[in-house]
Amino acid sequence: MAWVNVAAEGRGEGAQATLTMVLGYVGAEPVDAACRRLPVARAWVGPDATVSDPGFRAAMTDVAAALADAVSPR
Repeated sequence: MAWVNVAAEGRGEGAQATLTMVLGYVGAEPVDAACRRLPVARAWVGPDATVSDPGFRAAMTDVAAALADAVSPR
């Protein structure tokens, strides 16, 4: 499993810590390379609710790749 925290800078750390703790209780195995904090600036969100920032989009692509790599048969 993985989590992505997209809260604005300086927000969401408590929720992130709680989520990590709860997922540990249920035996979830995090894919560390896919667990990321990627804050989203309001200016990056378009009227259609998509994020236009190329850096953010690249980071999300990295998250997806890390998850795919983790579940690929070896």
